[in-house]
Amino acid sequence: MTPEEVELLSELTIVIPTYNRPLELERAIEYWRDLPVTVHILDGSENPWFPVGVLPRLQNFFYYHMPQIGRENPMVSVMRRLTFGATLSKTKFSVVCGDDDF
Repeated sequence: MTPEEVELLSELTIVIPTYNRPLELERAIEYWRDLPVTVHILDGSENPWFPVGVLPRLQNFFYYHMPQIGRENPMVSVMRRLTFGATLSKTKFSVVCGDDDF
């Protein structure tokens, strides 16, 4: 990877909303882990798959557990997570990416 590519990628934040898809999420983490990007995972699953906060050994990966609130409509839950995700980027570029997108 060229220095220019590293510089550009370091200006990228990726927001990944997910729900009960641990295998897809693991694969996404494996894909992005060696690149100088910032990743925010917004998990709506009932139970967390990782410790909340910075993922161990991955200083640019942040995990948020945001399950449905009571009988919240699933679409409202997704929008709540995406609205929160829109506030997280501190870089020049950002993208919302599915847990199965690379």
